[in-house]
Amino acid sequence: MMIRDVAFAILLIFVSVIGYVKVENLSFTSSFFPEMVCVVLATLVFIDIMLRIVKRVIKKQSIKKKKLFIDLFADKAGVAIILILLYIVILKDLGFIASSVLFIGLLSLYIKKASKIFDVLKIFIFSFLVTLFFYFIFYHLFNIQLPRGIIS
Repeated sequence: MMIRDVAFAILLIFVSVIGYVKVENLSFTSSFFPEMVCVVLATLVFIDIMLRIVKRVIKKQSIKKKKLFIDLFADKAGVAIILILLYIVILKDLGFIASSVLFIGLLSLYIKKASKIFDVLKIFIFSFLVTLFFYFIFYHLFNIQLPRGIIS
């Protein structure tokens, strides 16, 4: 279990670094909040890794060697990681609204395992409403430029 947690934490640090690098070319007002989120996320994850290592050393438990990627993708966390990476890749091309609706919708469909068309429709309506909510907050309140993608 610990190997999977540390691997996921390292992946979060990697995503934070990529996010930080992606927004450094923006103006100060546009890049401040995303940079702050990336730094805070990476710092907290790093602290979590260190605490896990210290806890492991104190307990003097042996670390079992497992197949890292098989263990990592054995449950819903692996699918979430793949969807997050896909979201990062398509965000600039499709834009914030389209890629966020797809990301939230697909992840919700996977977690809920909806089979009826009405349930799928409800999930994507909810995804659209959540995306519009965050778009309003970031674009209008924080004045952060979000990728327009196919809209522009």
